[in-house]
Amino acid sequence: PFLCAVVASCAGRVSGQAGAELFFDGVDDYLVAFPDFSPLEGWTVEAWTQPSISALDSQQCLFHLSTYSASNIITLEVEDRRWKLRYGGQEAGSSDQFQVTGDQHHVAVTANRTGLANQAQIALYVNGSVAISTSLAIPSATDPLGAFVVGVCHELVANGFERVHPYGGHLDEVRYWSEARSQE
Repeated sequence: PFLCAVVASCAGRVSGQAGAELFFDGVDDYLVAFPDFSPLEGWTVEAWTQPSISALDSQQCLFHLSTYSASNIITLEVEDRRWKLRYGGQEAGSSDQFQVTGDQHHVAVTANRTGLANQAQIALYVNGSVAISTSLAIPSATDPLGAFVVGVCHELVANGFERVHPYGGHLDEVRYWSEARSQE
């Protein structure tokens, strides 16, 4: 399996901290990476997240991957204190049991091709427990993949892309894998 970690470097030196988490201001902070895996096969994206308490009732995008024509492939968002996962044009939300708080959460989204043609078993794990598990159609990606964006979603507008639903809070250890990782 291939692992890629999203890493950011800062111009300033941080004394006494190794592997420090990133803080997103909820206004205009985001990171961009270019994945080497096919999101139409098996994959996993994981991160440690601690959303800002003041932004829990709004819509925030933790990470997003789309094609150049802005066809959604993968999106994990927080909306009204719930986890929301979009895969292609389909979406699923978490139950009341998995409400988003200002505490730190480990989230992992997996996609595993099923025996059914053009289907994937999509799961969201929150702190090691299954919050969402559903079988969804694999999105068609006729255009090349765009960037894997952390901290904001991209939507297509007349003059290109618009950054929407900025994330406010802390993120750490954002990783994507070229296989569907297990719960363990």
